[in-house]
Amino acid sequence: MRKSLTKLALLVLSLSMVLVGCSKKEEVKTSGDTAKMSSEKLSFPLKEKVELTVFVHTRPNVDNYDENEFTKYIEEKTNIDLKFVMASENEAQQKLNLLLATGDYPDIILASQLSYAQQALYGAQGILLPLNELIEKYGDNTKKVFDAIPVAKERSTMPDGNIYNLPKINECYHCKSTQKMWIYEPWLKKLGLKMPETTEEYYKVLKAFATQDPNGNGKADEIPLAGANKGWETQVDGFLMNPFVYHAINQSGANRLFVKNGKVTASFAEEGWKEGLKYIQRLVKDGLLAPESFTQSGEGLKQMGENPETVILGSFPGGYSGVATDLSGERWRGYVTVPPLKGPDGTRFVKYDPFSSFTPAFSITDKCEYPEIAMMLGDLFYEQETTLRNTLGRAGIEWEYVTDSSKAGINGKPAIWEEVIPFVEQGPNLSWNQMGNTFRSSTLRLGRYQEDPNNIEVVLYKETMEKYAPYYPSTDMLLPPMTLTESQSSELLTYTTTINEYVNEKIAEFVLTNVNIDNQWSAYINELKNIGLDSMLAVYQEAYDAR
Repeated sequence: MRKSLTKLALLVLSLSMVLVGCSKKEEVKTSGDTAKMSSEKLSFPLKEKVELTVFVHTRPNVDNYDENEFTKYIEEKTNIDLKFVMASENEAQQKLNLLLATGDYPDIILASQLSYAQQALYGAQGILLPLNELIEKYGDNTKKVFDAIPVAKERSTMPDGNIYNLPKINECYHCKSTQKMWIYEPWLKKLGLKMPETTEEYYKVLKAFATQDPNGNGKADEIPLAGANKGWETQVDGFLMNPFVYHAINQSGANRLFVKNGKVTASFAEEGWKEGLKYIQRLVKDGLLAPESFTQSGEGLKQMGENPETVILGSFPGGYSGVATDLSGERWRGYVTVPPLKGPDGTRFVKYDPFSSFTPAFSITDKCEYPEIAMMLGDLFYEQETTLRNTLGRAGIEWEYVTDSSKAGINGKPAIWEEVIPFVEQGPNLSWNQMGNTFRSSTLRLGRYQEDPNNIEVVLYKETMEKYAPYYPSTDMLLPPMTLTESQSSELLTYTTTINEYVNEKIAEFVLTNVNIDNQWSAYINELKNIGLDSMLAVYQEAYDAR
């Protein structure tokens, strides 16, 4: 009997060690407050299997996380059994909000949908665990990332001083300056024109495109400049306003705002905006800018760029040349970027967004019984090979390390890795395709071996580095992403939509008609004030000063 009881006790103890999970606790778990798995230092793979529930959503080529190759790699490396709570990408925000509202959320949230405002709110409520101490004890990779990219740590720190989320870091070099203008270089060469440097030179180039038959078909079918109402930086006012006033749409959602002498300022209420409108109006009036640029979709712009008979589109705005051309063809290779133009008074800006590299990615909730292990998992995601496996697939199959020092990366330095099977040719569920926190530094991204000098990534890097980077505005002009209080967010909702709609309406009205913009300017400014411009700026100023 005594032996049987002893065996039973040992069995119960063994089961209690193996069947480890994460469940709702009455108080928030913090580092050191975990159930005692082992007196030894935790390390991967764990001696005892642990189950963690994780919120994810579908990604292109990723719809089954249970059978995913990257999941298998992580589970084997860590001895963690990952149980997924999944939503479609389109429904992820709605489902996450519902889970948080009902209290039926999992141990870990892997989603960019967890906004900074939500982090501050749910962190204060204790639903999201503060990660500061966990990072200090279990975040070796995380600390290296924050040391290398200090602004990532700053951006992840909430007003109460706590970090509730590990960000996904993707230092896309060309994404820091996405407002580009593309021009068909063969036309410049045929007409003996140099690349324009000023707004007046650009006007003259467009005039030549319209009148000198650069495509040589004997028809006046050339479209000197066109854009689209919706698309990646396809709006013509983006690039064309920066020679007159700094113009950017920020990650914070604060459209066309910047900081001038410490004051949050609206680009669209500055005198430079008026002069920019007059310039764009002139382009339309003289037949150099297609009027449909303010109404057509991105598909309409691409139809212009890929006209089957001959090239008819001389210039267009876009984050890359693929907004108006087909990258599987050859025509796109003829388009190069126009450098930031200098305005009549010497103004010369380019949109610069150093904050675009960081998005929310990994949070631990108060459901988790083992936050230390969850933190170790998040820290593992920052390792270089783990990042490459997450984003590209299996090492040695979809990608491989480069050992030949003669192979250069996109930045001209020795390559780090190369793609073996392009993502578009891969089967499903070989990676997580950037779900969760990863560390794709500029060094890693640009360390890709690329033989073709005309590859779009190579082109974007060189065009950005050589033409755009020299004209970045000073950082004190940039309105950074800010964590707004619930009352601030509510108040901004009252103004921002109405103001943005009004500004967009007036852009189209001013430039598509022969209205005298100077005569209409005072009425325009007064209406902005009537619909809440000063109040909106005051809210942003309060948040900016607090930050």
